[in-house]
Amino acid sequence: MKHALVLWITGLLLVLVQAMPWHFLFPGMGTLNVSFVIVIVAGIYSASMSSWFLAFILGYILESLSGSPQGLVSLINLLALLMMRGLGSFILFESFVSQVLLVFFLCSTADIIILAATRVIAYSSLNTILTVVALRSLITVILSIPILRFYNKIALVPER
Repeated sequence: MKHALVLWITGLLLVLVQAMPWHFLFPGMGTLNVSFVIVIVAGIYSASMSSWFLAFILGYILESLSGSPQGLVSLINLLALLMMRGLGSFILFESFVSQVLLVFFLCSTADIIILAATRVIAYSSLNTILTVVALRSLITVILSIPILRFYNKIALVPER
């Protein structure tokens, strides 16, 4: 129960930080979906229905605060969990390297889906889009390393 509470609090804090208007402070910097890492961590460490609810709520709050199309981020979060459950029967995400690769793959896939749904892909070249998606996913992976390390450590500690 304590691990789930930490997951919820971390997710809500990351959504609030992520929804801030960073483009006023750092012009030209794209938005990163750092709260998506909490959805991935919930998929790795929580097999209960609360991970599905967490993914939906984090997506809904982010959509409400950032003004993105309603339902898109929540749907992407739920699809990521579904993909992780499907991949989880073939791949164990226990090692740190597999978790980092999972974050990169899912962030890239989510960015491409968002760009396709908002029709940004139709107005840019494929080379530019893939470069931006790879760079944003790499930055998200770098920012997710402390989060993954933290949850790998508390996953080894039994709940009381």
